[in-house]
Amino acid sequence: MTDRSILEVETPIIDISGNIDPNINSLETELSFPGGRQKSTKYLHTSPEFVMKKLLASDSRAIYQITKVFRDGEIDQLH
Repeated sequence: MTDRSILEVETPIIDISGNIDPNINSLETELSFPGGRQKSTKYLHTSPEFVMKKLLASDSRAIYQITKVFRDGEIDQLH
């Protein structure tokens, strides 16, 4: 990929909102801030596609990413 000038990117795995696709369930997590005074609900990303499309739109350079995705309720023979 480097020889072809394709840029490797790393997008965030934690987001402030879950997936809006009704067929894909997001995994929810709760972050605690120092001192335990405040907690915040966040979501593990179900796909890096949205963020990668935003990167492509802003730069139009070829990019790739090898990452894990997190989906709730997809435990069967195919997942």
